Amino acid sequence: MADRSSGASGIHHTRPLPLPQTGGSGETAPDGSTATTIQLVQRVGFRTVTVFDVSQTEGKPLSELVHKLTGDVADYERMTEAICALSPYPINIEAFPGAAYGCCNFVEQRILVQPDMSQVQTIKTMIHEVSHAKLHAPIEDGDGETPPQRKRRFVREMEAESVAYVVCQHFGIDTADYSFGYVAGWSHGKNLSQLKASLELIRNTAAELIDGIDPPKRTAPPTQKNSEQKGEMPMSAVDARKEHYEAVEILGVPGLFTTLRVDRTTIPKGVYAYDMQTSEQDWSQPCLLARHITVEHFGTVLTASPVPIPPNGYLDLSPVILKASSAASV
Repeated sequence: MADRSSGASGIHHTRPLPLPQTGGSGETAPDGSTATTIQLVQRVGFRTVTVFDVSQTEGKPLSELVHKLTGDVADYERMTEAICALSPYPINIEAFPGAAYGCCNFVEQRILVQPDMSQVQTIKTMIHEVSHAKLHAPIEDGDGETPPQRKRRFVREMEAESVAYVVCQHFGIDTADYSFGYVAGWSHGKNLSQLKASLELIRNTAAELIDGIDPPKRTAPPTQKNSEQKGEMPMSAVDARKEHYEAVEILGVPGLFTTLRVDRTTIPKGVYAYDMQTSEQDWSQPCLLARHITVEHFGTVLTASPVPIPPNGYLDLSPVILKASSAASV
């Protein structure tokens, strides 16, 4: 622990001081008996305290919870281009005030990443901020008003950093020195049940980014045949601009449907992509709609406007009628 430097002048500021007090009130019952109610009243006062900046201390340096990442990334240019193409907002390498390495600005709809960082830190930060843009962008109400974020900030930060860690690990980029401390810092003293509830959303978002950065190669025909016999669609991803679609409608939103996976990097900007999951009870019907489905893939839907997805990231299609539409375009 660092000690105060000799002769250093402290910084004075006021600190809240809780002052619990009790108060009582008497009541007379109809039978003439009396009862006294004791009520605890919380009052707040203030007192002056003295603190010291870390630069005014001497001794052993304080331990850091997170460590800035160093090192280069193989195929760095291609990866950054792919991440930029996947991002809902444009990404700018640009200095901005503050100590943060990245910023997802929902008002201006753009992402800022600090310059002069290592390739590992830059890639990790880009994926973190893109995850915020994909998962936590405010959704406008029907009257055009933007409601406040539904998730608390510690949940949003854990989700974004967890996605960044999973994606980086997939490509052999070790971010443990930063990610573990970052998640631990935001989750300290918090109930981790919310993180457990976010695991599926983290997994699917990471899978979507992984597929977008390194699209899966087309599987051989025998593998496709075996997958179809199991009720699963082939894992190949097709070019969105060359695929033939069926016009459909989901919750009043017109869209284009294909039974194949669509390569996210080939989807025109402004077009929304959703995956459907096959129902275990009836393989001929979908049961869920999400931004990305990794198993039991039923098909892909492209829309010109967003489909209202619940906060958990999944739309239950069992009560939703998937209508064939005579005219739809994206």
